[in-house]
Amino acid sequence: MAAPLRTLSNNYGDCTLIRAEPENPRTPFVVAQLGADPMDPTFRQAVFFL
Repeated sequence: MAAPLRTLSNNYGDCTLIRAEPENPRTPFVVAQLGADPMDPTFRQAVFFL
């Protein structure tokens, strides 16, 4: 069963930290969130970099 679609939120639990260059331990992190733009009429799920 697929996970329910979620809209973007301010909930930090919905965010993921991703290392910009995984092989370099000194690289910065990027914050990403999987969800749908609440203004998108098709409600397509995408990864948003915050």
